[in-house]
Amino acid sequence: MSVTVNKQELAAWLGVHLTTLAQWMLKYGADFPVIERGTNGRDYRFDAQAVSDFLRAKQEEQAASKAQRDERLAQLRLPFDLPGVEPPPKATSTKEELLAWELRKRQRQEAEAAGLLVPAAPALEAFSTAFARISRDTRAFVRQLGIEQHWPVAYIRAVEKRLVENQAASVAAVRELLGTSVPLEEAAGSLPPSGK
Repeated sequence: MSVTVNKQELAAWLGVHLTTLAQWMLKYGADFPVIERGTNGRDYRFDAQAVSDFLRAKQEEQAASKAQRDERLAQLRLPFDLPGVEPPPKATSTKEELLAWELRKRQRQEAEAAGLLVPAAPALEAFSTAFARISRDTRAFVRQLGIEQHWPVAYIRAVEKRLVENQAASVAAVRELLGTSVPLEEAAGSLPPSGK
């Protein structure tokens, strides 16, 4: 059973604003399912289910089209220098070498734009900042918890010392994983001396 609605009712039923509905009607033109076009004093009339089915089909078409486009782009992409990926063969002429460098530059730009390649310095800085913040906040939390729970000062210091050791081990593991030489103190946010 179909339900006939006007523009306002259709927009409410679809959960969109009237402007969005008007944009869809303009975008799809004569293909947009309309029972009766509105004129002065008369509302548009729509079959709500037909409109819903039409919009669902358009969404599926767009998703399929995007997937096909992404697949074609992936096939066109050539590998750029990543660990474990061999570089292209050496060019035989200056012109070929220049073309190879231009291609490599464009591949890097595309990878950066897609978020697949980021500059190392800002990434390392972000990691250092994150570790410093986590380290500082965790130490503050442990100290505050100890005070609120009335732990003896010696016990609070012992817990803080263990926390610092665990943080140092975590930072060292991440450094090894990333293959970076960022100093431990910098990455951990200047860990406090063990006697504090």
